[in-house]
Amino acid sequence: MFKYKAYTPKSKGGGGRKSNRRLQTASDNSDHTEDRISISFQERRHSLKRSKWFNEVESIFNSLIAAEEWPVPKRIVALGLGSFESNSNALDQLVVLEWLTQRLQINSNRVTVFDPVSTEFDVKFLDKFGFKHGVDGDNSTMNNTNTPNNTPTNTLLYMPHCDKSLYEETLKSYWNPQSLPCLVLLGNDLSLYSQRQKDTERKSLVTKFLTFSQQSPLPTPPEDLLNSFNELHFFTTCKASKVNLTPLSNSPSSVVHVPTSRRIAWKKLPAISPIHRLRLYKQLSKARLTFLVTLTSMAGYALCPESEGGGGVQHEVSTLLSTASGVALCSASANAFNQMLEVPLDAQMARTRIRPLCTRLLSPLHAVVFGVVAGVAGVGVLSYGVNNTSATLGAANILLYSAVYTPLKRVHIVNTWVGSLVGAIPPLIGWTASCGGELGDLNNFKHTAALSALPYVLYTWQFPHFNSLAHLLRPQYAACGYKMLSVTNPLKNSIVSTRHALFMLPLTAILFPWSGLTTWGFSYTSTLLNAPFAWLSLMFYREIKANRPGDKAARRLFHASLIHLPLTLVLAMYHKRSSNHIDNYIGGASGTSRSI
Repeated sequence: MFKYKAYTPKSKGGGGRKSNRRLQTASDNSDHTEDRISISFQERRHSLKRSKWFNEVESIFNSLIAAEEWPVPKRIVALGLGSFESNSNALDQLVVLEWLTQRLQINSNRVTVFDPVSTEFDVKFLDKFGFKHGVDGDNSTMNNTNTPNNTPTNTLLYMPHCDKSLYEETLKSYWNPQSLPCLVLLGNDLSLYSQRQKDTERKSLVTKFLTFSQQSPLPTPPEDLLNSFNELHFFTTCKASKVNLTPLSNSPSSVVHVPTSRRIAWKKLPAISPIHRLRLYKQLSKARLTFLVTLTSMAGYALCPESEGGGGVQHEVSTLLSTASGVALCSASANAFNQMLEVPLDAQMARTRIRPLCTRLLSPLHAVVFGVVAGVAGVGVLSYGVNNTSATLGAANILLYSAVYTPLKRVHIVNTWVGSLVGAIPPLIGWTASCGGELGDLNNFKHTAALSALPYVLYTWQFPHFNSLAHLLRPQYAACGYKMLSVTNPLKNSIVSTRHALFMLPLTAILFPWSGLTTWGFSYTSTLLNAPFAWLSLMFYREIKANRPGDKAARRLFHASLIHLPLTLVLAMYHKRSSNHIDNYIGGASGTSRSI
């Protein structure tokens, strides 16, 4: 049925005393894991059922069951819940599955759960509830005509976190006039998966399903449940029997003849206004990220000693504005290419599937044109208004982000380190813009330290910033196939975050004043800022080390990082040494009047 291979338990051979000891250790670890997950499940069940959100969901569900035409399910098929051993969101979703089974009074052996990432422990854990675990090729998992008289059985498809391809495969199993009216789907907002295409014959099954299904959206969950239940809807297809469905075997396009009823007919979206188009460009360029990147380049410009002299105020302002606009355009270009390359993956994540390319408000060609124009303009502004060194760095950063970092996210966890390099280049662009494109005497150790101090800070800061965010989004990253450390090894992800957060302390307290960039007063003020930041990262590590979800600690660290970086830049500029003082501090020994 599915295009990926399900988990199937495999026997392991071995003999002798060593083998017996290994088996005994594995058994003890398994028992410990089972106890831990069982306790966690009970805690999540108690917390979730006491929440206001759950009461609202229960009220909506009761009203749906009371409707005369609503097909009360007699069996449940749950897809894409994930692994209970490593994913706390899967436990939340299992709580709702258990509640649905009890509320509908369905025998537990009529509930089938399937996920390709399920482990042997997950299969055993499901046995405690009496639920079956489907396997690849098991037609009974999706077949709803397994009654003695071969009549369809009312089925609830529970798909709280699935991508479009899985929805397509699942709907294909029910795509006939007999089965669809007996189907109830509890899944994501499918309108975000649908395609804006005028040709009806080329629409996906998800798009066609929306034309005759009735939707009942569930309320927005609280923040701690947002990753588990985001934009969930109940879909019923009672009117499917009134729709003329061409069998899939007779038509490769699965044409659905939409009724003329205005209430359920497909409607053409209105034209995009100029103001709305500007908003789409803002989303395409990731405006907030672009603003932060521009801010770091301006900080690099301001910290460079050359920014205080040479050419007058008018020249300084002109160069600064050219630097800011050039970096902003280069960032917008890189982000546009990034979104264009990741459309199939962004469409599967709740956080990104409302982006303009995923919703088809902008075409891929439109995004490419925007990226090319913004990139050429950004590099041109840096070359003409600043210098060729800054322009080269801007062009290199576009290529590094879009051509290296973006595809690497699906290949290896080293993508995070490459992405941190991308973030370290903008302050270097600001520095070269301020000093006229000259990097100076790189053989002078203190000069090199001053040149690289701010890029080091940006490189280091991005690990606690991104790793905490990646921990919160690990279920979505796993579903999309991203190779993130938070998915493959959450503990190591927190260790890397903490290591770099601690490294920020000597980096700002010693390197900046020692290199001559700032006064030694920055050593004290930066420590007051970095110490709480490092403490939050340590708390994040301790939560993961203790086998707790760590979502709250990760969220606190992420929010703190958004405040930490701007304050660090402001303090560095406040404590900046005067230009003459830096000349005497760094270049006095060589007898030069200007060493930077």
